[in-house]
Amino acid sequence: NLINVYNARFESIDGEPLNQQDIIGLYVSMSGDFKICSVEVLHILDGKKAYSLAQGQ
Repeated sequence: NLINVYNARFESIDGEPLNQQDIIGLYVSMSGDFKICSVEVLHILDGKKAYSLAQGQ
């Protein structure tokens, strides 16, 4: 068996932060089609991204 792993990042359209309920909603809507192994919440501190950009981002 092969193991397929995908990464996805979601950002709000209007730049407003997503809350925990938004994130859970995304998780639930995707869980019917994908096996989700983990969720990581990316933070913005003082208006700056507190995480590394993904390749090609």
